[in-house]
Amino acid sequence: DDNGDLEKSVEIESGAPIAEATFDNSKDELLEAGNIFSDDERDQVVNGADARVWIEISKTDEDAIASTDKAKIEQEAANIMGVNPTITYFDADLFKQIGSGVKQEITELGIPMKITITIPDELLNRDKKVSREYKIIRLHEGQVDVIDGTFDVTTGEFTFESDKFSTYAIVYNEKNADIPVEN
Repeated sequence: DDNGDLEKSVEIESGAPIAEATFDNSKDELLEAGNIFSDDERDQVVNGADARVWIEISKTDEDAIASTDKAKIEQEAANIMGVNPTITYFDADLFKQIGSGVKQEITELGIPMKITITIPDELLNRDKKVSREYKIIRLHEGQVDVIDGTFDVTTGEFTFESDKFSTYAIVYNEKNADIPVEN
């Protein structure tokens, strides 16, 4: 196999609200995605050059979010979660590098990336009398999108797909749990 190695990873900045994350796309999916590698770069990797694709997760500077964009996120959070949802912001940026070349940011992939984040402990539900539903809201170039996913209550992991990288918000609201009545 003369192919180069394509490393994939997630780097998490100290102080970010997300402590653990992974993404689950194969080397072939990443190489064939229309917006990650150019044809020349893909050929370099196929012909032996090493490459790296990674996500950097960091704490969002909420003061840097335009007030109109923040209002869009808050309105969408209220629309899907009801009154007074909890909102936790984080940034997720995607990068690539061929060999020792320049680190390049990729904001739109062209394919969905399968991402799993561990919900921060302070956002996890510990009260069996209430339930929480989590959603992700993505802010990308002024557009707000709600991203559904699946939450694993045992591991605290939320898995979703995204093809754009920028600012994200984890949102939730609580409601009384449906507790079975014993006869």
